[in-house]
Amino acid sequence: MLGWILLLTIFIAVVLTNLGGVFLSRDLYDSYHMLPGKASVKPVHSARFPRNEADGTDEQPEVSTKRRFPAGSLLFAGVAAGTLTGVAAVRFFMAAELPASLQAQKLAVGGVFCLLLFLFGFAENAKLLGGTQGKRQYFAFAPRTVLFAELIAVTFYLTALYYLGDRSTAVLFPFGIGYVDFGWLYYPLTAGCMLLILGGARLLADSHGAAAGAAGAGSFTLASGLLFMGDSDHAVLAMAVTGGCLGFLFWNVLPDGFSLGRDGANFLGAIVCVLGMATGLEVVLFLAGGVFLAEKLWELGAVGYYKIRKRPALKGRSLHALLQRKCKKNSTVCLIYAGTEILLGVAAFYMMVLRFQYLE
Repeated sequence: MLGWILLLTIFIAVVLTNLGGVFLSRDLYDSYHMLPGKASVKPVHSARFPRNEADGTDEQPEVSTKRRFPAGSLLFAGVAAGTLTGVAAVRFFMAAELPASLQAQKLAVGGVFCLLLFLFGFAENAKLLGGTQGKRQYFAFAPRTVLFAELIAVTFYLTALYYLGDRSTAVLFPFGIGYVDFGWLYYPLTAGCMLLILGGARLLADSHGAAAGAAGAGSFTLASGLLFMGDSDHAVLAMAVTGGCLGFLFWNVLPDGFSLGRDGANFLGAIVCVLGMATGLEVVLFLAGGVFLAEKLWELGAVGYYKIRKRPALKGRSLHALLQRKCKKNSTVCLIYAGTEILLGVAAFYMMVLRFQYLE
């Protein structure tokens, strides 16, 4: 029964995300590009469409260079609907098989955490869509404002988990190390890791499928581990994320399609943090957000290199941009990110099995 519920969760998330994409592509998308300063068109000369030197006109069609519409709300709606439907189905059909636990309460707290960051990103998108022009038009809020908002959300989430009874400060490490107690350092280190994951997800807000591909692949592998641990609620959430990312990926990879936006990037980063913390293994948090962590750490290293050497490192601050330059195709970069997250998900599953052995 649980397998059918998980399939239903993926189906609902995929269908709703695609239906929302069809709606946006017909109405809001076109009206967005009619706003001043949002679109530009340039001709591209080629052998197929040569330039007419006689009258100086172009015989080839014009190629649009529009800014891609931020549509992270599609992903949010699909994942939220899939999760609510899946959890309700689990409670209705399997109430007798599920022991009383705190997993539902932790899922609710995680949902509030994701909603807070989504709304903050939505406010950023709204300010950007308002036509802010000038040098700082890429940033709706100052970086310190963004960091402060993320810190408030992370503090709320960790505090809520503490009051729900999740007060262990010991971290399980592989390779025979076992549990290491970090004491009071556990909370700032965990919060710092979550902030890095959120920052890395924001760096991929305008990518062509990299963030959605990585999060979808990682969530699918994490779902198997969560089922192994008996956490059906967070397994439903992971499968809903997989379905939502699959549905959104179709619109996200198009050259002139939708972008993830600040709201979608914040939401995906928060979801990865919630799934990582749900396992009770902080190492899994690193593995689940491995792609986002690498993206943010690369940016921090590039900025530090520039400040010290006064020249850019490897011709750019973004790992995603570097891979795009090397691979030439967005689909290749998306596959690299998704494949990397699948491998990290397999390592996360190993950590869950290791924890199960320690509990025995």
